[in-house]
Amino acid sequence: MNWRSVLLLLALVLMTASSCTGVDNEKVISLQAELDSVETQIASAEKENEKYTGGLVKALINSQIETLKQTRAMLQQRRDSWLYGVNLSFTVEGKRFVMPAEAKALLPNIEHEIAANKEKIKEQELVVSEYSGGLVHALSVSTLETMRQTQAMLEQRRLAIKYELPQYLAFQTKPDTR
Repeated sequence: MNWRSVLLLLALVLMTASSCTGVDNEKVISLQAELDSVETQIASAEKENEKYTGGLVKALINSQIETLKQTRAMLQQRRDSWLYGVNLSFTVEGKRFVMPAEAKALLPNIEHEIAANKEKIKEQELVVSEYSGGLVHALSVSTLETMRQTQAMLEQRRLAIKYELPQYLAFQTKPDTR
């Protein structure tokens, strides 16, 4: 039996198991599409990262890559919990994490911010392409990579809310300063 046959058999078993456990295949497919997108973003950022040996731009790209990898890990955990019928819960500071009810209402604003940031990234890519070196080019590239890091963080927040994953700091209540 070759590796393709093994993968096909495994996929068949998983699909059969998921239909028995009541898994919503559409949710799993949607989540897998998000995972595929994150994988593509990681590959793109790693390719860009190879161009640099150090400095601010490389640090920004590394930060983006790590944010994307963390997002990937969170999505993989959620997908696997659905596929294997495991009840996945998170504990933060000794307390069970529960997504605040008002969190889903934040999604339209976050999605709007993501779209606006994508446009800014496209504009900044044009600015970067106008220069081939020097201080203005370096500043333009660092601005672009800062925007890309912001995009990765916004996407992580969107996915955390969409799939009810802990991004705990974003949901903490502000301390009482009285």
